[in-house]
This record gives sequence, structure tokens and C-alpha cells, in this order.
Amino acid sequence: RPADFADFWRQALEESAKIPLDVKMTPAPEKSTPQVDAYKISFATLGGRRIYGWYARPKAPGKYPGRLRCPSSGIYPLNNPEIMPDTCNLWIMITGFDVDLSNMPAGDDPGKRYWTAGIDSPQTSMWRTIYVSLVRALDFLAAQPEVDANRLIVTGGSQGGGLALAVAALDPRIKLCVPSYFGMARLDWTVKYAPGYWPFDMK
Repeated sequence: RPADFADFWRQALEESAKIPLDVKMTPAPEKSTPQVDAYKISFATLGGRRIYGWYARPKAPGKYPGRLRCPSSGIYPLNNPEIMPDTCNLWIMITGFDVDLSNMPAGDDPGKRYWTAGIDSPQTSMWRTIYVSLVRALDFLAAQPEVDANRLIVTGGSQGGGLALAVAALDPRIKLCVPSYFGMARLDWTVKYAPGYWPFDMK
């Protein structure tokens, strides 16, 4: 690790903590079920961006595990929340675009090229914003009255698996990390020696 690795992430999280989360939740009855209420949510993150996603919580009173699902690679709409009768589920976008991509600008935007946006510097890399935004997603989950903040779970596949590992490393509140066929491992090797397919060959 670079000598400033721990300080870099400590400072990033401290910067993030100063930004009000500014949660917005809109009920989505068309996505709900008799057992689970669904909401479209968003919250603020670094650089004046917002993170969007789906939140689904059981209707029955009680405290439930909170589960964050990290997205696989690419830019695509999230059409539906993840519905479970015994878990509060948050599935987020990482690009700063709404779940239906309705706010994606026609021109250039870092979210449209997030895998390389700002890559010339760790301070400007979109990945800094993305990783910090995952921690803020945990802040959202932990603040919900129906979520047991002592039972936070993170999961994801491919890029989402790599993101799950990253947020579990950054935030000790995670009690269970379940990455599936995770990507993003040893990106430093692919930079130094031979480019791998992802994210370097994304079109």
C-alpha cells in the first residue's frame, strides 16, 4: 500500500461526514407487495452528486437486518427493488443517475465514464466518490428505524462483489460480506503489467 493509504481514506470519510445526507424517499406502491413497502430513495454524496436507488422494507413491525447490494458494472436502469419479507434491502446506482436514468445529461458527465473519470489523481478519481458513497449508503440503512444497525450486510456480483469487499474494508459496521464472482481484484497489477478486460477495455 502507498504510505498515505490509510490517511487518504480517513480524510475522504471525514470530508463525507461533513455533508448532510439529505435523504429523499418517495413511496413506490406499484413496486410494493402485501408484505413489503418499496421506496425510491436518494441521498447526497461528495462533489455535489446524489446517489439513487431502491429501498424495500418489511411492513410488519420489528427490527430487521439491513442489506446493501452493490451494482455490477455498466450504466443501466434498476427497474425493481429487491423484495424480501425478512430483510431491509437497499440497491443503489453508483453513477449519480436516477434508477430510470431520467436525469442522465446528454453531454459529458463523470458518471458516464466512471471507470476512468478523474483517474489522473486519487483525489479526483470517480472511484473515491463511489467508495465513499457506499459508506453513506450504510449511513442511510443504519438510520432507518426498522433496521438493526448491528446486522448490516453487503453483497454484490462482479463489480458489485469488488465494491462489497471495498465497503466492508472501509466500514466496520458490516457484519457480513457476501461477494459473488467478484471483480476489481488486483487492479494495481493490471495497471503495472498487463491491462485486464475490466475496467480498461470498457467501451
